[in-house]
Amino acid sequence: MKIAFVGKGGSGKTTLSALFVRHLAATGAPVVAVDADINQHLGTALGLDEGQAAALPAMGERLPLIKDYLRGSNPRIASTQTMIKTTPPGEGSRLLRVCENNPVYDACARPVELDGGAVRLMVTGPFTDSDLGVACYHSKTGAVELFLNHLMDGPDEYVVVDMTAGSDSFASGMFTRFDITFLVAEPTRKGVSVYRQYKEYARDFGVVLKVVGDKVWDDADLGFLRAEAGDDLLHAPVVHFHVNYSSMNRRACTTSATGCDAAFASSSTTVEQRRLTAPRTYAVKRPV
Repeated sequence: MKIAFVGKGGSGKTTLSALFVRHLAATGAPVVAVDADINQHLGTALGLDEGQAAALPAMGERLPLIKDYLRGSNPRIASTQTMIKTTPPGEGSRLLRVCENNPVYDACARPVELDGGAVRLMVTGPFTDSDLGVACYHSKTGAVELFLNHLMDGPDEYVVVDMTAGSDSFASGMFTRFDITFLVAEPTRKGVSVYRQYKEYARDFGVVLKVVGDKVWDDADLGFLRAEAGDDLLHAPVVHFHVNYSSMNRRACTTSATGCDAAFASSSTTVEQRRLTAPRTYAVKRPV
């Protein structure tokens, strides 16, 4: 099964991608995890340190090798130079499988040990100095699209891709390559605007889209997401986070991944006002 995680930048997309990969690994399922986001954080979210994550081989830099292997003996492909990211497999092409060893995995994938098992991790790679000002990031994600076009996944096998933020996924055909797409949405107007945009763009392509609510801290937030996403809302856990009011800013800001401010923490701030502010990692309340 091929699964994509999308959402607004900072929504928790990468965190939930990593948690889902960890869950699958704990069940013993074979998993290939792919970081296709321009901000490469899936490796560290899976437990690698910064040095290990930076040393992961970039698929974008190994595109000629990927093309050469996938081309095989396909007579319709004159050379690897004529292959593009949307080139489909044909007679003589080589296909990839989740549970096998092949030159593409040897060059581009590395095992990551998790509780309960190991997964294969692949990354598109970051921008290099030579890319700046002259290259588009889609030249790197094209390697992932070509990989997915030639991948055969079997029952109870999973490929999980952490996609680029927002609707940038629609800049290529990769958004059509998944069995299901999970859109991570915060209970804010900006958070659900990405959902509306994604749903509109995907409407004519048979994309199965489900919304996962994040940073939902009360029933009003949950109700907001239900009203906006309707039946597309798959799950939205309500989490309450309380801190001592006198040390509120210090403790909240040190535990938050995206920071907080006093205005958001104010007990007089209404739910609707919170939705209109920039997204926050935690809701902070006066003790009751």
